Amino acid sequence: MTAASLAPGDRYLICTDGLTDPLTADVLDQVMREYDDGRAAFELWRSAIAAGGPDNITLAIVRVGEATGEETEEASRDEVGDE
Repeated sequence: MTAASLAPGDRYLICTDGLTDPLTADVLDQVMREYDDGRAAFELWRSAIAAGGPDNITLAIVRVGEATGEETEEASRDEVGDE
């Protein structure tokens, strides 16, 4: 598990080893930089298949959106309650 600060516009790739075993980190980075979310997901899947990935391939690209006032207020309450 990894904890990270989230900022609007950030993108995260969440995937199984079916994607990361046949593809290098350099390929993952290049595709994520080159394509928008939907196309990047397709190109990553296609690249893993082309590289002979024998395992199932599951991936999601998550983009952080802008927080609304209500979401920000809820997050603040959660943080205070966690202390």
